[in-house]
Amino acid sequence: MNVLKDPDFLFTLLAAVMKRNGGDLEILEEDLLAVDMSEAVALHYDPVEGKIILKFLSAEKLSKTLAKQASTMPQDYTPPALSLVPELEDDEEE
Repeated sequence: MNVLKDPDFLFTLLAAVMKRNGGDLEILEEDLLAVDMSEAVALHYDPVEGKIILKFLSAEKLSKTLAKQASTMPQDYTPPALSLVPELEDDEEE
């Protein structure tokens, strides 16, 4: 299961970041609009340290990381397809 697609996990993660930041986190609309689908968030869990590491990957960094991974993979390896998290929609008809 991809925890980054789990709304409960994302809410808990966001709450932890906000709590750590004193309870408030301001994000400007322009910051949200500046994120595009060529960018990604990587998540790594370190069970030894008991910590989650989130890393923002720009399109350039993501491309370099994928190219590096591809060079070490067997030639017949097919990576899983990337899929987007569907937008949450209200199921009730108005």
